[in-house]
Amino acid sequence: MAFHIDTHDLPRIDNYKHVRELFNRIPSVRGEDKSVKRLGNRKAKYKWLKLEIVDGIEVYKAGLHDTALITYYPTHLEMSMGGWYTISTCKFIERVGRFAIDNFRYSDYIPKGYDTDIGANGAVAYANGYLINAHDTYRFHYNREPMDMYRHPVPRKYRVNRKAIKAIRDTFQPFYQYVKTMFNLMAVDGKLQGDITKYVPLTDNILDLIKDESNWYKGFEFLASRAGSYEWRSGGHVKVVRKYYDMLDYVESAIRINNPQVLEIVV
Repeated sequence: MAFHIDTHDLPRIDNYKHVRELFNRIPSVRGEDKSVKRLGNRKAKYKWLKLEIVDGIEVYKAGLHDTALITYYPTHLEMSMGGWYTISTCKFIERVGRFAIDNFRYSDYIPKGYDTDIGANGAVAYANGYLINAHDTYRFHYNREPMDMYRHPVPRKYRVNRKAIKAIRDTFQPFYQYVKTMFNLMAVDGKLQGDITKYVPLTDNILDLIKDESNWYKGFEFLASRAGSYEWRSGGHVKVVRKYYDMLDYVESAIRINNPQVLEIVV
């Protein structure tokens, strides 16, 4: 499990009245600014509750380290991740702000293998079912319903134009056939093994490399080193490549990530 802050000692703050009462109950730490109280464990200075005057109104900010995550106004609250989309940030907002934070499901909008930023429109998570990004500030009523729906990101759903991606893939079919032929020639007991599976660095984009037929063997070596997995033998673990099309997965991934133009919006 990934590391995150301890939240068991943090209070759950419902509304403005509650946060004001809580702030007044928490004793100040001697020698520290009395407008800032330690939230939860008094030894945890990085979890805090702060009183500020904004436009003549007392507001209370709860935060982690140097970032205010939840601000309580008499009429509403504001919530922001402050640019820190981390487990600790989410746990703090869930506990103190009484929000349910869930990861944005990129796979619902963007086909596998494509840059997730294409359709996410900045969204990283759901707060009580409403999409948010990691940087903006969002206003909520105290029932945790949003006040400004227009500020929440609206993702776009995409699908792959199959004809377009097939046309691009077809340009690499001669190389695909080369990989299959070389695999069959070099395989022992149906597997590639030995020196051909050792790591081969690649400084070029694989698609640019294999456009030139003179580079095909270099591309074959690189793919063999990337596709290998280990199996146990009497002398220890041995790296092998079991299927030629395992080698082509890397090329397929490169085709997708380098050709976002094949995506079309689902209306």
